[in-house]
Amino acid sequence: DGDNMAAEEQCTSITIPNTTARPDVTVWSESTGLVPGDVASFRIRIENDWAATSELIAPFLTDLLPAEFIYSSWTPITTGFTPTLTTFANHDGTGRELLKWDFAGYQMIPGAIYDLRVYATVAPGTLAGDYFNTVLGGTNDTTYFVECAGTTAVDANDQDLDDDRLEQLCVASTAAGTTVVPSVVSVVGASFAEASSGLPNVDVGGGAG
Repeated sequence: DGDNMAAEEQCTSITIPNTTARPDVTVWSESTGLVPGDVASFRIRIENDWAATSELIAPFLTDLLPAEFIYSSWTPITTGFTPTLTTFANHDGTGRELLKWDFAGYQMIPGAIYDLRVYATVAPGTLAGDYFNTVLGGTNDTTYFVECAGTTAVDANDQDLDDDRLEQLCVASTAAGTTVVPSVVSVVGASFAEASSGLPNVDVGGGAG
């Protein structure tokens, strides 16, 4: 009857919200007093923000080192899982080495973090100044929604290796990212996070350090 029809119409209007992962990335420079030949260390973090309503599935991290820094090694800080690292010399003709960690089979619940540490040697002849290692992260799984918070930047050097140089990356701020070295060299970190390809461009928090 009419009452039953009204009840059916009300049922069809129910909306189920999308579940969303919210990756964020931070980088710290941990070194001071650097001179050519010294080894710098950087702590890099990817996290699934507490505001996420979904797990962050199969994340990745990349670090585009300055041309004046020579990759040495890395170590996980967070225990229980070790991502796979692949390195790419002279990435995109920049003269800079790209490091890419893939977390295949790994999932991060809201609020979860993963930290790792990178070591790189200051090349001989490096002049005093500010040098930037550009870190970005995101997900290799494009089947669910990913949303970051804040401003965006264009992935001009295709750091995620997906052949899309026009996509917007989510830019995160650094935490204590500048190492001041009197009369020698200072080091600055810049970090990025990315939404999965094939989804609308999204914003992420922060800005370059």
